[in-house]
Amino acid sequence: MTMHLLPERRRAIAFIFPAIIVVIAVAFFPLFVDTGRGWWLVFILAPASVVAVIICIEFRATAIGFDAHGVHYRTVGYSLDVPWSGIQFHANCGKPILCVTQGERHFSPWLGVMYGILHVLMPFRAERASRLMTQIPLYFFMISENDSVMVSNPPWGPATTK
Repeated sequence: MTMHLLPERRRAIAFIFPAIIVVIAVAFFPLFVDTGRGWWLVFILAPASVVAVIICIEFRATAIGFDAHGVHYRTVGYSLDVPWSGIQFHANCGKPILCVTQGERHFSPWLGVMYGILHVLMPFRAERASRLMTQIPLYFFMISENDSVMVSNPPWGPATTK
């Protein structure tokens, strides 16, 4: 099975998350130092920095693979294993998207805990997040219309497009 990674220009987006934390730290450091609490910023931003680095690493490793059994998709915090019968191909505003109707979702430990907490505190948001996790944006992996992501998918074609 060949796993297709995001194109490098899309993978570069991952560095936005740690950059936001650095910008916040630089902007607020003088304010905290002036009040004599320079170390507080470290304690405030440390958890956010850890999550930002995890998101950055996992976003850069986002990949999609195809084999005889179906589609294998790995992204930030979770992965999907979907049989060919559990996939529907859609063109949303001309952008190809795979919609998962049945398959297995596997959470990373950190997102599994956060999703569990979200499910208890805000079930409507957890349900929306669950629906969003069933969409695989193929256009993220494409550079051109005849990219290897589209060519390596025999079950797809104009007859299956909705």
